[in-house]
Amino acid sequence: MRNAKDFGPFLRIVFAYLAASLLWVLLSDQAVNKLLPLSYVAAAQTWKGWFFVSVTTVLLYVLLRRVHRQMREAAERELGAVQREARSALLLRNLVDSSGDAIFAKDPEGRYLVFNRAAEQLSGKVADEVLGRDDTVVFPADEAAKLRANDQYVMGQAEPVESEDTLSTVRGPTIFHTIKGALRDDSGVLGVYGVARDVTEMVHVREALQRSERRYRQMFEVSPLAMWVLDAERSRFLDVNAAAVLQYGFSREEFLEMPLERLQPPSQLVDLHQDFNRQEAGPGEASGEGLQSWLHRCKDGHLIEVELSSCTIEFEGRDAQLTLAVDVSTRNRLQRERDVMNRRLAQVLERVTDAFVSIDREQRLTYVNDRAALWFAPGTPAESLQGRVVWDLVPEAIGTPFQDAVLQALDTGVQTVAEDWYSPWKRWMELRVYPSSQGATGYFTDVSARRASEEVLKQSRRELSALSHQLLNQERITHERVAQALHDRLGQALGSARLYYDVVRARGTEAPDALDHLGKSLEVAVGEVRHVLRDLRPPLLCEQGLRAAIDNELLHSPAGALGWRPGFWPRAVWSACAGLAMWNTRPS
Repeated sequence: MRNAKDFGPFLRIVFAYLAASLLWVLLSDQAVNKLLPLSYVAAAQTWKGWFFVSVTTVLLYVLLRRVHRQMREAAERELGAVQREARSALLLRNLVDSSGDAIFAKDPEGRYLVFNRAAEQLSGKVADEVLGRDDTVVFPADEAAKLRANDQYVMGQAEPVESEDTLSTVRGPTIFHTIKGALRDDSGVLGVYGVARDVTEMVHVREALQRSERRYRQMFEVSPLAMWVLDAERSRFLDVNAAAVLQYGFSREEFLEMPLERLQPPSQLVDLHQDFNRQEAGPGEASGEGLQSWLHRCKDGHLIEVELSSCTIEFEGRDAQLTLAVDVSTRNRLQRERDVMNRRLAQVLERVTDAFVSIDREQRLTYVNDRAALWFAPGTPAESLQGRVVWDLVPEAIGTPFQDAVLQALDTGVQTVAEDWYSPWKRWMELRVYPSSQGATGYFTDVSARRASEEVLKQSRRELSALSHQLLNQERITHERVAQALHDRLGQALGSARLYYDVVRARGTEAPDALDHLGKSLEVAVGEVRHVLRDLRPPLLCEQGLRAAIDNELLHSPAGALGWRPGFWPRAVWSACAGLAMWNTRPS
């Protein structure tokens, strides 16, 4: 319906034409009557009328063109406004449909007026099914009732209202962060609009973060290691855990009131502590100053060594540093003591005459003393051999009992021993391998002298065995000779004496020849006994001893006939053999 203002230009033209016409009629008639004679008045009136008609026609044409132009311009402006509104509406519609958030609008009765594509995807319904209908088309009855109550509340508020709602969608229960506001114009409330964003994952992440924060808070509180939160700009404590309170002796309130510098001792105490460490390590030995640790002073004044680890965190809305302070005083002291013991052990190992090496599980050298370096790589410092595979230095030992012993010790964890001739060193070597959890240690010992002594001993034993066999054979011959002498000579002499004894006993004094024969037979028997005893135990043995008796036997042996003279060792061997023979023939 057109407004009265739309006819304003026409009314102005009509009123202007009316006014001009009245003025022209009144004024022109008076002028004609006054200025012209009466005979010309009628003609003048005619020409005056034509003039008025012509002028008013021209003016009317001009005015109508002007009004037409204005109306056309107004129509164009109105059309442009309509087109702009249409474009804005189209852009708004595209914006609403392209949004990833669900956008909707409802009238006061809860019927949907707008339902974008994101809402369609979440609800599983198209807009045509929803527009003009309420929430019961989209959600279960209980959820629809809650949404209706919330819409009524929002339409009564002057500002938009934010809320989190869990609604049933095609994805299952979904959490939405919703912003709703009332639609208003001059006539009042037209309904409610809303933008709902799916924040299910974000809520889960937030809940997980909250749980994580609670866990980390619990870990912070119950951690056995000292921890604190520090304001990096002011070097003030923001929070400390119970372990820090126990480690340093300050209460939590004292920590929160003091700066970090309170834990740092004066430089004089630091120097004194370092001097003490040097004296503890011993002259000329490292004191463990290379360890990355800081000195802190506890409440009672004693110093502790701590290792600090920090990271930047956000604490109560500000940047802070979370610091872990580990008391390493005992560890560093033990480290210094271990270093001292290692150095002393290294000095001892360097003085060991055996070659000593240690290897890891990959059979790489971890320690080599000077003797081992001299054998493995003459002229090469022992330190430069560490880290190399041991078999690269002694390739000739691959496949020998030495490598077998090392591999067996590493595999079984049992000590092994190997002994073999190693041609590059031209020595008989003994390798003792002691396995450990990190690898193994080995001792190389030159046993060439021992092997030579063992060979000499074996040869002596072979010679002694041969002499023993010879002595036993000689003893057997001697026994046979004595037995033969006793049987053939002494037995006959005694048998003859027995015969003559019987004759003398039977005849008495009537057989003087028999007594003579009996006496001679006894003398022969006694001589035979002495001869056998002299063979068994020469008088030289009783008079001048075993050495002289052996020399005499050797001189009268076949070797003596060849000009051989006995020395110490043959005499000793002969004595041993003789003693062994006498021991074997001793009466039981």
